[in-house]
Amino acid sequence: MEPVQKFNNVMIDLETLGTQTNSAILSIAAVSFDIKTGEVKHVFNIPITLQSCLDLGMKVDEGAFMFWLKQSKEARSSIYDAKGKVHLIEALAQLTNFIKKIEEEEGKSVMVWGNGAIFDIGILNFAYNLNKLASPWRYTNEMCLRTIAALYPDTRRNEPFLGVPHDPIDDCLHQIKYLVKIMNKIYTKDEIEN
Repeated sequence: MEPVQKFNNVMIDLETLGTQTNSAILSIAAVSFDIKTGEVKHVFNIPITLQSCLDLGMKVDEGAFMFWLKQSKEARSSIYDAKGKVHLIEALAQLTNFIKKIEEEEGKSVMVWGNGAIFDIGILNFAYNLNKLASPWRYTNEMCLRTIAALYPDTRRNEPFLGVPHDPIDDCLHQIKYLVKIMNKIYTKDEIEN
């Protein structure tokens, strides 16, 4: 009998112009996945107009700007040349709809993963609050990938990266791969809770 798959885990990756919670967001990517197998179901990626973030008072860090100048042409293109850029408020509304759709399909609350205790999820929470919007997940369902990865640093280090580093979807997919491997080292497949 095939195991029942649950796709209520969502990896989130932001590309930003800073590391503080008030940093301007260039793009939001989110990928729903089965934490036991790593199989992906839903993919969300939306580029954001920098001006919309600046108009809301979000900040650009010089170091982050310089970081982007040193990235590959493909990575810079995925951010700066992206088609269909939207206002930050529209991006947040679309992310909320994406999360709600997963919860409806799965019949379960979404667990959101970000790479750092306060980076991806913290910046998104700030952006939602700044715009007087509610974050579409429970605060108790915010998961820190960096903390889990620190338990098995070689698993993360040895996972080959496929795609373009700093492309938000490729980053999500890479993070899902090593998270699932680590979770399967920690638990047997039957013990992993969704």
